[in-house]
Amino acid sequence: MRTIITVVLSNCSAQHSQTLNTLMNLEGYLDELIIFHNGVESIEIDKNFIYNLELKIKKVSVRHFFDVRPLSWIYNGVLNEYYHGDRFIFFSDDCVLEGNY
Repeated sequence: MRTIITVVLSNCSAQHSQTLNTLMNLEGYLDELIIFHNGVESIEIDKNFIYNLELKIKKVSVRHFFDVRPLSWIYNGVLNEYYHGDRFIFFSDDCVLEGNY
């Protein structure tokens, strides 16, 4: 079963996202993570942080939207583009996941 996880950052860096830090610390190995930066400010994604995520996640991709798109637009875009996924999980940047998630 292939799980696609989407995290939407709203003017928050990847390194400061509670959600991404929680995913990095979960036990197990995840299938795919898509990180959307959805904010007007340009932020640089720390390559070392992404590398550390890739140790736990098979595929990590990062996308930037500087025109602040609606969440429905992002979510529907993921569902249309990643139709090969079996499960889709969507998070904001400030979620804290328990270890048994």
